[in-house]
Amino acid sequence: MTVTVSDYFDFVRRNENQSRFNLLCTNPPYVRHHHIDPSEKRKLQGEIFSRLGITASGLSGLYVYFVLLSHDILTDNAIASWLIPSEFLFVNYGKALRDYLLNHVTLLDIHQFDIEDVQFNDALVSSCVVTYRKARPAKNSRILYSFGGTMTEPRMEKTVETADLDSSNKWLFRNDSNGSNREENAVRIGQLFDINRGLATGANSFFILAEEKVREYDIPHVFLRPILPSPRFLREAIITADKAS
Repeated sequence: MTVTVSDYFDFVRRNENQSRFNLLCTNPPYVRHHHIDPSEKRKLQGEIFSRLGITASGLSGLYVYFVLLSHDILTDNAIASWLIPSEFLFVNYGKALRDYLLNHVTLLDIHQFDIEDVQFNDALVSSCVVTYRKARPAKNSRILYSFGGTMTEPRMEKTVETADLDSSNKWLFRNDSNGSNREENAVRIGQLFDINRGLATGANSFFILAEEKVREYDIPHVFLRPILPSPRFLREAIITADKAS
């Protein structure tokens, strides 16, 4: 057995025209897009486009680059299996990965874990295992989708025609055959709360002030609104309200 200690993307670049592999089984790091250096992100996006003709969104998590840039180190008909966040199935930035799985390889199966069954204690994301063969898909190809439980004993499984999938649309495999969601009668969060995605000021350093700055500038509180910072700046899991004055 050979163990290589290296930056994965450097490893891919060194091996794309040399040794190739017929099996890839991995769990890439889950790093959100805002933790990726912008210059490195642009470099990875350029490499993906030049190799596959796919435009990766700047909002893509690091795992998307891992999957797409691994294409050239696989032999023809190689099998690749990835444990990755299942959000790519339905978020906009997941289009690049959905395009790759539909048009560049033969997608074999997807097992999506129930969001209640967190696979990693330090990463609160829903996960799925995606397996494909490096071969152009046939027009009548099908995939096996399973959900919940384990991969060998899922709670639900179904066969999906890839011709029915579109990389531009969300992949919601747990819909009824008529397209209606089985949980359509359930109470939704939007029925109970008004929800917004927060503020986008365009100049946070100017508009968002600490309490010390408010006192320094003597800004009347009638012109202020409380705001939570980006989750990556929070040090506590629970945010408590100030005591009523």
